[in-house]
Amino acid sequence: MTCARSAHSPFATRFLRAAVFGAVLAISCAQAQSARDEAHDHPAVSRYPDARIAHYDFKEYEEGQLMLSKPYFDSKTRRLVADKLLAVEGKVTYLHYEIPKSVSTLQVFRNYQSALKRSGFNELFVCARPCYDNNLSDLRELLKARDLYLNGSYDLQYLAAQRGDTYVSLAVNSFGGGAGPEVWMFVIEKEALDDGKMAVTGDSAIAKALNTNGRVD
Repeated sequence: MTCARSAHSPFATRFLRAAVFGAVLAISCAQAQSARDEAHDHPAVSRYPDARIAHYDFKEYEEGQLMLSKPYFDSKTRRLVADKLLAVEGKVTYLHYEIPKSVSTLQVFRNYQSALKRSGFNELFVCARPCYDNNLSDLRELLKARDLYLNGSYDLQYLAAQRGDTYVSLAVNSFGGGAGPEVWMFVIEKEALDDGKMAVTGDSAIAKALNTNGRVD
């Protein structure tokens, strides 16, 4: 008697693996497309001509940090440090732009400097190239970049700027080898945390008053 091919045959296994891979790839592409659809320039900082948003992230409330002095390796702690840092909390927008390779990193950086100044921003710190010789991701802790994508180790320039309660932490570099400039930007809008979004639980008079009136006399 001839039996039907088992579901565990090599053919079925390869088919199942291909189907699973296809489904995972489709989900990943859909997520990437969704992220690109949500991405947009921050209204406080204009985009360099022909730049493309490669990565984007927005948090209603997070912490960010600006370098106000050149980073260096501390042999005692064996970590990258900067003597002056400015921590700011509020809305945090992260933008990574890719620029055509016909443009230099210096050209992009100087244009951002000019645009920020003309937009009323005050420079808090400027770190000329090479601000740091290794990969930008090494500065993740100093910039409080969380798990956001940082990369590139060639021709790094950095600036920190402020206009009122809006802060900009900006790095421009490239991957070298004739690649185009990369722009890595954090825009932090300083504001207090709204920590009253959740209801108060319990049967105490205070809890009842808060839930009813939103305040306690």
